[in-house]
Amino acid sequence: MNERWYRKLLLTAATAVLACGVASADYVTGFEPPLYVGSPEGTLLTGQDAWYNPVDGSADYLVFTYAGNAYGFPDNPGGGDEQFAARMSDGGTAYGRAQRDVDFSGRDEWTIVFDVAAKYLGTPPASDYLGSFSLQPSTTNTYFQTLDIWHDLNNPGLWYSNYISQEFPVPGTSPGPAWQNLSPDHWYRQWTTFRFSDRLILEVGITDLHTGESTTVSDPGWHLIPMGGALPTGVRFFSGGTVAGNTMAWDNCTIMGEVECPGDIDGDGDTDHSDLGELLAAWCTQAGDPNWNPNADLDGDGHVGHGDLGILLADWGCGVP
Repeated sequence: MNERWYRKLLLTAATAVLACGVASADYVTGFEPPLYVGSPEGTLLTGQDAWYNPVDGSADYLVFTYAGNAYGFPDNPGGGDEQFAARMSDGGTAYGRAQRDVDFSGRDEWTIVFDVAAKYLGTPPASDYLGSFSLQPSTTNTYFQTLDIWHDLNNPGLWYSNYISQEFPVPGTSPGPAWQNLSPDHWYRQWTTFRFSDRLILEVGITDLHTGESTTVSDPGWHLIPMGGALPTGVRFFSGGTVAGNTMAWDNCTIMGEVECPGDIDGDGDTDHSDLGELLAAWCTQAGDPNWNPNADLDGDGHVGHGDLGILLADWGCGVP
């Protein structure tokens, strides 16, 4: 994945920019007001910003404030701001589910980033599976899934985040040690880059948001499943387990298709005068400055200047009919 684009993507996810955020992001949410209403005891996510409960009998996800939240999750040091989404599985078949439709057409390569934390609020032993993030519908369309599992059901504290792919069905496989022995009440950022044309998972990564340590695995050799399926139409958060207590929390979700024109600052699919205007408006700025625009930092060096102008001019006319 393009390093400049990746750094911009993580900046977007970390700051949970919404309507005024990265223009090329197809969906960005930090579950923040005024678009979302949360509370310490939890307010239904269902019905907010087009989120819905996809399976009758499932437990609805909730929007919590970090301050005083009933599940006791700590503040997210990766830019969690005021609110997050979470749900405890009620056990039986009343798993926690939240789904939102996303249009994946029109672009081939995508990256999905989210912040995640987990814990157990029941009486041991717990039951798997702890939780997951997935493309949907997974029964008919192309998808991948992260599947979170307990290290020890009798002592449900440390957990693993596996990947389900064409090569590795349930319970999936671990990308490496950084995805293993994850701590409860601890925030991590995970990202996945994939391509629809050949169904390849191109890169997976994880950052411990409390320590800042990141690990990336490129070209793991995994494929989306099923190989010949139609494009997905949505994404889903899941809290599992037939015994009540498995609890998942999510924040800062970004879903972004690859920008084909490197100079496309405003995200309209081409490089033209409007992009030049955006760059000039941010000229000689860096993060924290009043006119700073991370989209205009095309070379990813942390400020807007001649290098970015050179990229834009070299790409001039890209995508223009």
